[in-house]
Amino acid sequence: MNCNVCGVELPWTMGRPTCSECAPYKSKSVVRSAMATPQPPPTGQGADVTQAVIAELRQRDRVAAQFGIAIDESLTQTLIEELMARSAAGVKKYGTVLRANNGRDALLDGIQEAYDLCCYLMQAYLEQPHHEGLHLQFENAVNILRELRKLYGTPLTSATPIR
Repeated sequence: MNCNVCGVELPWTMGRPTCSECAPYKSKSVVRSAMATPQPPPTGQGADVTQAVIAELRQRDRVAAQFGIAIDESLTQTLIEELMARSAAGVKKYGTVLRANNGRDALLDGIQEAYDLCCYLMQAYLEQPHHEGLHLQFENAVNILRELRKLYGTPLTSATPIR
């Protein structure tokens, strides 16, 4: 018999088969959350968000240069190229670039991504505990998540238990 959540093979079980790793996520104490609720696919013809981010990166570099602050232009160029690659992946997945006013809650999307970022950075830290800066970046991600969560304001969970 296999776990009904992750599919791992289990020894004989009574009732609903769930492995010990997945059991906490099947508990009635875990409630449905906006964090786990998918949003509708993006639509609309609003501004291209990636192009707006690229313009902001370039503007920040110009302002820094005006104040004599050293910038790494090659890093900025790398960021721009990677943003464009991520945008292309989004077009492949969703059929459109990320646009403002696309029918989704952008702040909720950001909070969901911040939760994921915290988990990915913790995973990286657990896998590479001697890598300088990983734990600091995890802390930065947690602080960003806290601030985004404050902006959202309303509770994100309902009283509906997962069944």
